[in-house]
Amino acid sequence: MALSGKGRLVFSYSNNDGQGLQIVFSGAVENSYDDIYILDESGNQLEAFTGLLDGESFITYNSSITIQLTSDGSVNSSTNSSYIPTWVVSCLSEDAVGGCTDSNADNYDETVDFDDNSCEYSCPFVDGVDITTVTYNCYYYV
Repeated sequence: MALSGKGRLVFSYSNNDGQGLQIVFSGAVENSYDDIYILDESGNQLEAFTGLLDGESFITYNSSITIQLTSDGSVNSSTNSSYIPTWVVSCLSEDAVGGCTDSNADNYDETVDFDDNSCEYSCPFVDGVDITTVTYNCYYYV
């Protein structure tokens, strides 16, 4: 997908069996200038992403969502492959179990089916850094 100028691309997804959806991102958009928004059925913003997307994911228990890619037009993704976002949207099964899939987290669980953003980090080795105010988990500071 390429957005070759200032503008917006909109993609809608739905799950007809009433189960939730999981989105897994890769690639990147220009940090702080291009954004990806996840919206619910009413157009309310559920989440926003910018910059490097590798490993970012989002789970919603809504049966439909919209992903909106916006760009200020300063970078053309059709000529600059550093800024090509991709994502996979999949339906959650009825018996899908969410949990933490980050092996660095205190509550890591290798048996879960998807990451539900519940990971917790105690980071006893990070002195003087309030990890509750940063976007990254504490292991990025080691």
